[in-house]
Amino acid sequence: MRHKYFRKTVRLVWKVCGIRVLLACGINIIDGLLPLTSIILLQSIVNELTSILSNPNYDFDSILVLLIIQFILLVVTSMIGSIDSINSANMEAKLDYYVGLLVIQKSISLPLAYFEDAEFYHHLGRITKGGYGNKLLSPIKTMLGIIKSSITMISLFSFLWMIHWSLGILSILSAFPTLIIQTKFGRERFQLIRFQTPAAREANYTSALLTNRQSAKEIRIFNLGEFFKERWKKRFLLNSRNMLKLNKKQDIARILLDSITALLFGICAYIVVSLLKVGKMTIGEFISTAQGIHSAQASINGISTNLAKIYEINLYLIDLFEYLEYNDEQKFTKETRNLFPSYLQKGIFITSVALIFSHHSKYT
Repeated sequence: MRHKYFRKTVRLVWKVCGIRVLLACGINIIDGLLPLTSIILLQSIVNELTSILSNPNYDFDSILVLLIIQFILLVVTSMIGSIDSINSANMEAKLDYYVGLLVIQKSISLPLAYFEDAEFYHHLGRITKGGYGNKLLSPIKTMLGIIKSSITMISLFSFLWMIHWSLGILSILSAFPTLIIQTKFGRERFQLIRFQTPAAREANYTSALLTNRQSAKEIRIFNLGEFFKERWKKRFLLNSRNMLKLNKKQDIARILLDSITALLFGICAYIVVSLLKVGKMTIGEFISTAQGIHSAQASINGISTNLAKIYEINLYLIDLFEYLEYNDEQKFTKETRNLFPSYLQKGIFITSVALIFSHHSKYT
């Protein structure tokens, strides 16, 4: 994986949205600490309720304070989610504008002959498909997601370790199969998109020919309807079969992952019930531990998924920056290009014209 493109993306995003990146970092750090706070608060509430049920004369003030804190925590969680969404939308808009200008400027500066090169045109189609902002922000969001999930995992791991050492270890074990499988399918997803672009573009172009008013007349005149229809069917079915094949493999792998997670959760549940049975755990601790095990596994799976996504995202970044760094001198030397004169003096004369196609060495 070419980490230099990832570093370039971080520098670009920082240049365009520096303050908002810091805000996103702060939001994710706070968000990473909220699960443990919620679990500890739940444990305290359940223990207080147990005490009230066993002793009718128990003071109700403490439970009311805990319920108010729980309400405030819910409001804060909702506010953080809304602020993060607004902040991400602003960053995406700024990046769409800034990178869009870079791509347009690069497209203007490149010789027109580049656009006759099918490989170049497929490359351009891959980077312009969808918004620039979302794709450039994806690695930043992925890294922040890893940081947030790591904070959650470390805090919950410490909590579970205090209950029983085996609970934390069993939760971590679920990360390894997820990381391996997600990395594999992340690579396959992008490669499928990368190599299907020519066939998909051809299918869309053929469909447009058949439905466009002007081209439809010519197709009718030359009786080419069946030819283009069969051509569209072959390209469309090829793309569909490859996509369905990959989706099928992903679904089978997801079932396997869910089975492993369920097995590990079952083992953890057995340990917790055993501790409760011998009196080493209160009702509040039992409920909070069960919630902690589930949250820890979710955070570990989130880390594994985000680590795997970095590879897939980096492949798009390679495409984007390679386009922005295209050197037109690779194909066109100074001797083969002349600037068009700013002012015409005596009109335009065309003499000694020769044409060379892309990937050919002979003039026609």
